[in-house]
Amino acid sequence: MKLIVLSTNSCIPCRQLKSYVDANDLGWEFIYQHIQPDLFTSLGVTSVPTLIEEISPNEYKILGVGLVEIHRLGIMTHVNTDKEEEE
Repeated sequence: MKLIVLSTNSCIPCRQLKSYVDANDLGWEFIYQHIQPDLFTSLGVTSVPTLIEEISPNEYKILGVGLVEIHRLGIMTHVNTDKEEEE
């Protein structure tokens, strides 16, 4: 499951979320409105942060809008996709 946060440069809650994602090594991608405006338009995104899931190339599902809603999803935890060797 590939999770993507739609953001803008001026979004303070987005910065808070990015800091959390980076600090907890969640591996979520951040896409900014000024870089991919067509994605925001095609999904009808008018508020950020918006968390989306990439279902397949060019197919997305909106999971949550705003920090509170994103947090309530219960997915803001570390998911290690690499298998760690047990000692």
